[in-house]
Amino acid sequence: GTNKMELLLFKIGSPETYGINVFKVKEVVRKAVEIARAPSQPDFVVGMTSIRGELVPVVDLVGLCGNADCDAPNIMIVTEFSHSMQAFLVESVDTIVRVDWSEVHQPPAMLSATSKLIGVTQLADGRIASILDVEQILHTLKGTPEPPPLSTAMSEAPPPMPANAHVFFVDDSPFARKQLKQILDGIGVKSELAINGREAWARLDKMASLAEAANARLVDTLPM
Repeated sequence: GTNKMELLLFKIGSPETYGINVFKVKEVVRKAVEIARAPSQPDFVVGMTSIRGELVPVVDLVGLCGNADCDAPNIMIVTEFSHSMQAFLVESVDTIVRVDWSEVHQPPAMLSATSKLIGVTQLADGRIASILDVEQILHTLKGTPEPPPLSTAMSEAPPPMPANAHVFFVDDSPFARKQLKQILDGIGVKSELAINGREAWARLDKMASLAEAANARLVDTLPM
């Protein structure tokens, strides 16, 4: 109802402040003593560690963002999203703040194709916080090409969809939105999207009003 997002603020070896959507954070822990190295890992994936009995890949977010001169990071932000769990090594964590989506500004258009950011926002104390698009970061680490349309990627034909199928979805990650749109296009499903809760609610409310008006007109045309 308030259209606010909670951000966990942290540092990655530079003066800038970064944030991650708290919805995707499971916990913050000290770096495990034992990080198992493995061959053929993507760049900046330093290995795996056990967190509460589950093996989790550990990503050096400090090195990934170009701050190699930073002292060895010893804090892990454990995240879970897109059906995967991973830990990001950071220099330090600060606090949790609530920001209004109206105060989150999109990266410039010339940077949006390669940006690792959802957007930037100005905090109450005047600092600028860059909100990381962690889905985009994981995709970059995996080094995989853009997925083909689902209709060609699946070994079997996709299930039939109603002729009037129409999907409306919302996600804060530009990368996740792009992927989902591509999948829906691949199976021939019309779609619309929103980037935050308030925008989604307003669009859904408008759809409902249009449907009610259409139903009312239909009733008026029925014979008595």
